[in-house]
Amino acid sequence: GWKMPPSFIKAVAQHHDYEKMDKLPVETKIVSFANIMVRRLGYSLVSDVDLNLADNNIAKLLKLDNTKINKILDETEEYMESMKVEL
Repeated sequence: GWKMPPSFIKAVAQHHDYEKMDKLPVETKIVSFANIMVRRLGYSLVSDVDLNLADNNIAKLLKLDNTKINKILDETEEYMESMKVEL
């Protein structure tokens, strides 16, 4: 097995539990926000490039404003681009 820490497994297992999100650990909120963020960036089976991340409750719980979110998006996009292999 991958031997992931139990806290990570729990965060991944609960990251869609939006009704309880305010009571869940910060790790779960981060996984949940990352899931929504990849939808916004178009790296998901369900893309939503018009999604306003700052209006999302999880962003508010993580205290992420537009400035922080845009920085995260830019850094993630740069990283994803750097991972592409030229064919």
